[in-house]
Amino acid sequence: MMKWQLTSIIICLSFSNALKLRCYDCDNNCQNSNATKLCSDGCHSFREVAYEADVMVENSGKACSETGLCTSYSLNLGVYKYVLNSTCCNSDLCNSGPLPAIDRSPNGLQCYYCAGSNCAGKVRCEGIEDHCVTLIDFFGRDSTLKGCVSKSLCDTSSSRLRLPGMSITSREASVICCEGNLCNSAESVTLSFFLMLFFLLSSFLLH
Repeated sequence: MMKWQLTSIIICLSFSNALKLRCYDCDNNCQNSNATKLCSDGCHSFREVAYEADVMVENSGKACSETGLCTSYSLNLGVYKYVLNSTCCNSDLCNSGPLPAIDRSPNGLQCYYCAGSNCAGKVRCEGIEDHCVTLIDFFGRDSTLKGCVSKSLCDTSSSRLRLPGMSITSREASVICCEGNLCNSAESVTLSFFLMLFFLLSSFLLH
């Protein structure tokens, strides 16, 4: 009886491993890495970049994909910008190609953004940023940010939105998106925008 149980366990483990894919697994220095890992849901390649003024911080890699992980989005708040570009696939070592590129070419759309208490600034949207956005109460306090955003972020529940240094915890927090040039009307805010930018970029460096 014991022998049959051990045989059954071995068969189950072997069958489980047979269902898994082998994916490349590396962080940043993927060009010289051949490390691999067994994955159950598929393979994933990503590149994320944060910009504050002329300062750029980048993170990239290859790994196992997770349910809902394979998405690309961009958020442009004028001085601060965050872009994630990712691809997923479902065969052995399918994430062997180059890391996804970041598109920063202007797409013709303009949206309002905030600098200090002034939200009358205009920013040119880039890449996949096809909507304007107003972000309200991101830190559970009276705060508003404006800028360009991609539709994939507009479709994300505000309670699950996660960006470097920007995690919504307040139930009243909201992401308001609109289509069309300057549709996120200019209005004043009460939180220091540049203080928030410093917090965002500092959190990204620790990411």
